[in-house]
Amino acid sequence: MPELDWAALPELSRRSARGSYAGAAGAAATSLGQDLFNGRPLDAGKAREAAGTGGALGALGGVLGRSWSNGLSNKEKEILGENASRVRTWARGGRTAEGPKTRQYLEGGRYTYPDQRTFGPGGRNELVESKFGRSAKLSARQREAFHQLSNYRVDHTLPQDIGVLFAAPAWIYGRRGVVPVTNKH
Repeated sequence: MPELDWAALPELSRRSARGSYAGAAGAAATSLGQDLFNGRPLDAGKAREAAGTGGALGALGGVLGRSWSNGLSNKEKEILGENASRVRTWARGGRTAEGPKTRQYLEGGRYTYPDQRTFGPGGRNELVESKFGRSAKLSARQREAFHQLSNYRVDHTLPQDIGVLFAAPAWIYGRRGVVPVTNKH
């Protein structure tokens, strides 16, 4: 059996913190919510245990999600970033126009091709430029669009954001792994 590299633990903890927080918070909230909805007294000890399990599973999910997204090709990262922007638009109550990318003209006759055109509540329409990864940068035309157009939105998704998404389901296992769900008081 390989020996644990104790010196690597602080770095692993730092790099998986967001996933760990997502799993821990979800598991604790689920534990307390189940107590509340099943008519049981709130049990902080069980919530703390669930948070520990959810946090550990969340850290693992965070590392896996981050590693998976870092390993994608540039084209796959582009698609992932655009899909993350669609989810953000949907979460804000908007929808994304279907169809190919079209030119958006800028001052001086220049133009850019935004990744998406969105239609939000209250008539809020946005042009969205999606980026993924730590090294993603706006092109010169995209920077011009950002400064010239009041409805130009830049969505920048990072590998750790994908890690949090992978970690979020840990709350389910954090709760189930600690206390069986029953209706008993």
